[in-house]
Amino acid sequence: MQAKKAEAFDKIAEMFYNRNFGATPKSEIELLMFSILMDGMIHKYSNGDVLDMNACSDYNMAKMLGIKQTAVKNLKLKKQARYPVEFDWRKSLESIKDSIRYDNRKNKVIIPVPDPNLYEKIRNFIQEKGGYIDIQLGSNVIQIRPEYYFWLLYEGIEDEAIKSTIRKNIAEQLKKCNETETLDSIAESEESLREQLFGGSDTVLEVIAEVLDSIEHPMLALAKGAKILLNYIKDHKK
Repeated sequence: MQAKKAEAFDKIAEMFYNRNFGATPKSEIELLMFSILMDGMIHKYSNGDVLDMNACSDYNMAKMLGIKQTAVKNLKLKKQARYPVEFDWRKSLESIKDSIRYDNRKNKVIIPVPDPNLYEKIRNFIQEKGGYIDIQLGSNVIQIRPEYYFWLLYEGIEDEAIKSTIRKNIAEQLKKCNETETLDSIAESEESLREQLFGGSDTVLEVIAEVLDSIEHPMLALAKGAKILLNYIKDHKK
């Protein structure tokens, strides 16, 4: 604890005294102070690589600091940009899997994301992979169509062997459903799977949901919590 305090003081002193006495903008000092606080909370409230986002929520930190939640959210984003802390967004997303819901009125998977940096990580990953989400200013909720949600889960898998197995299983199941499209390419090509998935076929969505549910992987555990989505797809076909 004393070592951490000494390290924090050294950071503040370096910014404030090093030929910069009194010239450092108040906002820069506040950001450094917030970064030190946030690092301490990450150390205290992390279980392995995953932060307890409820303990470090914008509301709780705003209450502790006596500022608005929007100010805390902005400070978290600025802190990560200036004083970044690496984290695995996949594990963080998995930790909130029980909160993920499906809204059949909107036909969207609803992912409440308490941490703004996790929100930005997920959003950036989806968009980099060619997906699309609905963005609402000031919201901490990701609303995403089922096909893009499944693509997020698939692309989130780093093991190419598992991804290959998923594609082969999807191709086999679609053949059983008498789909007329060329299906062999799905087993070999991510692009073919993507085209099928984004083609708007309920059968493809149903098959993918069933395949993802049958394979053990941390990312795919997020699909297991979306049973209502699979049921909706089946009901929609009738």
